[in-house]
Amino acid sequence: NPLIKIINIVALLLVPVLPVNGWLGSGGAEGGGSHAPAAISATADEAHLGRSIYEKGIGRDGRDISAVVHGSVKLSGAAIACGGCHGDHGRGGGEAFIQAPDIRWLSLSKRYPARRMGFAEASYDQASFAKAVRTGLTAADRTLDPAMPRFDLADDEIRGLIAYLGIIDDTENATRAQRVILGLLPAPGQ
Repeated sequence: NPLIKIINIVALLLVPVLPVNGWLGSGGAEGGGSHAPAAISATADEAHLGRSIYEKGIGRDGRDISAVVHGSVKLSGAAIACGGCHGDHGRGGGEAFIQAPDIRWLSLSKRYPARRMGFAEASYDQASFAKAVRTGLTAADRTLDPAMPRFDLADDEIRGLIAYLGIIDDTENATRAQRVILGLLPAPGQ
């Protein structure tokens, strides 16, 4: 619903705390048996921090985020920004021979996520997302590709990243909406 998206963007900009429309999923049995995504609250500051991590690789207090790829290669900052592989809007993309998946929170926390390469994936919640980002193990305890960085992120940075992944489509739509050009016509007889 476009109206809901507009309301979420306005709330993100004007209200100190907003609901993130259930983008922090319960992940199934680990969440007490409920498969419905659980609602959370995210502040505008958390979403801003998440966007900084996603787009620039810059975390809390302006520090460069660091990570390890391929088990031993240390990288930091823009070199490991999420958008470099997953695209500007989190829908995934390709880099060389690697196909990065869609990481919008709605996709990650789905009750029935997509089956890939013969594996049935489990839905992510905050804890399993943190484990995947830090250690490279999916919600189903499958090892991610070694090209996926293993990040050194604090808990508040993880929450910020989740908050941003939950509204990344809304920020794309808000940017598009700002580019609308209105033409005004004079009143009849003028």
